[in-house]
Amino acid sequence: MAQERRPLRHEDPELLRQMRRLYYLRLRIRWGAIALVWLLLVPPSLWSLRGVLGRWGDYFGWAALRYAIVHHRLEAIALSFCIALVVATLLRHSWHMLKGLSARELEHLRQDLAAIRDRGPGHPLWRWVMVEDEPRSAAANTAKGPKADDNPEAFQENDQS
Repeated sequence: MAQERRPLRHEDPELLRQMRRLYYLRLRIRWGAIALVWLLLVPPSLWSLRGVLGRWGDYFGWAALRYAIVHHRLEAIALSFCIALVVATLLRHSWHMLKGLSARELEHLRQDLAAIRDRGPGHPLWRWVMVEDEPRSAAANTAKGPKADDNPEAFQENDQS
């Protein structure tokens, strides 16, 4: 059985910061992919449904919706796929915000981070994950107080795998 690495509170703050950067980078990539899918699938689907949508203005009802789904299956599947991607991503991220990441997800982040470290600056994600953030303004240097990334409790894990 694999050794369980539980306490995040005692881990290196820089490791936690890099794991957080990798997680949010993956989240941004996921939303970018969803935006690309929407740009590729939704406009042609809506264009193909333009006649049906025009009739919906006069006679909208469940029968009209059923007609659109039954007689325009490809467009219905494309639109349903786009909506399902958004809902799944929103639910997953909401779960992570409320309950934290599971031990399995944290271990995957650690493994991917180790792979990025092993490959070094040649890895495509190196500059977004490993490079230390530079302050954006002089005011950021003078502000005293903890940064959000310095709180290991904010990057909590869920006991369920």
